[in-house]
Amino acid sequence: MKELTGILDSAVYKLLVTRLIPGATAISTYVWLLASHLTPSPAVCRDFRLEIDLVILFVASAAGLLIDDVGMILENRYFKGLKAELSESTPPRDPTAEWYLYLRTGFVIEPVGHGFLKHILVMLKFEINMAIALMVMSVGVFWIAMPSAAKIATLVMAWGAAVFLGGSAAKKSVDHLATLRFELLKGVRQSVDTGGA
Repeated sequence: MKELTGILDSAVYKLLVTRLIPGATAISTYVWLLASHLTPSPAVCRDFRLEIDLVILFVASAAGLLIDDVGMILENRYFKGLKAELSESTPPRDPTAEWYLYLRTGFVIEPVGHGFLKHILVMLKFEINMAIALMVMSVGVFWIAMPSAAKIATLVMAWGAAVFLGGSAAKKSVDHLATLRFELLKGVRQSVDTGGA
């Protein structure tokens, strides 16, 4: 039962961090705009509170899925840059071959680093997805009625965080993933190179 709880905790955590939080961030300004322009009666809000919350949750989930798809394109772009960089290193490395070898490897005992690798992967997805979500959210800021200085400050913070998360933080995570996979496969690679001996 403990393993099932751990799997569910991990799956829920991944879903929250990679899809729901970025999706909710992306739609937040638009939900605010919709709520400020549509003023239903208090009875409607009270009677249909669950339905309203479910619709917001589903829209945030859909936005999160779309953001995750776009994020995979960015992730692939970073990976191609890393591949070009590592192919010119001494000795040359092929992160694509390492990735496929890692996927084919069935570890008898799960390495300690495997959990760390999964954590870095979730953080990479969070960094890229939040960068996209902040950019989508910031477009809605233009239509929110607030003083110009507050709009500018909000936009600068959102774009700054998006550039940091989608740029340097995501690139470092891709580098960490490649290095960790390389290290985890050292024993496997030696066994494959010697024919399993």
